[in-house]
Amino acid sequence: MSTNETQNSRISMSSHNRKVRYRALLEDLSTLEDDSSSNVERMERTANAVKEAQNLLAEGDVEERVKHPGEAYLDSRVLRATSDLAVRCSEAVSGNVNTYDRHELARHIVSVIILPLIVDLANV
Repeated sequence: MSTNETQNSRISMSSHNRKVRYRALLEDLSTLEDDSSSNVERMERTANAVKEAQNLLAEGDVEERVKHPGEAYLDSRVLRATSDLAVRCSEAVSGNVNTYDRHELARHIVSVIILPLIVDLANV
């Protein structure tokens, strides 16, 4: 086997390994969607998946990406899945923020902040 053939075989094998790792990321992200984890845990796992995808992208050079376009496809699927998860998590947070009772909040502000100020002013 010539040096060029050996190098091409090594490139092909590393491309295969990256594709396997991309697929594992996609599998992990798909189970994360169905998981009952908290938003914080989901965001941490999503961020880790993005970092792993960045590492995988950095492993291959431009020549390898041209020869193996399947990697770019899998990379885009991972980024799409992480983007969708981030959107769902932010929507859940936004939904949680909007569920407060403004009247209860007003009563709390009056009892904790305003009434003690009035009492302090009356004692002056």
